[in-house]
Amino acid sequence: MIYTIGYSANLQQAIAKDGPVKQLDGYAFKTLTDAFRMICEINHLDDFCIFGLDADWENDTTPSTDGWWHDLINDANIIVLNDDNVVFHKEKEHTKL
Repeated sequence: MIYTIGYSANLQQAIAKDGPVKQLDGYAFKTLTDAFRMICEINHLDDFCIFGLDADWENDTTPSTDGWWHDLINDANIIVLNDDNVVFHKEKEHTKL
């Protein structure tokens, strides 16, 4: 599993309504720490969260030309992470990496 970030409410609503959702492109991170770093860098602590991607780092991503992260190049199912592996909940005021 690798990771991506996105608007928490939008993705969770789509998954609840339609079931599995595929990520077609976008950010890809090898670690939870890197995904959290990007949320901080783009200043979206209030409305973004980290999601898992059912994808392989070596085969499904490529280094981004825009920064230090990778880009997803193959479609991948988005995985909602549970409290055992969720990284950040602003309302709970804790970080778990």
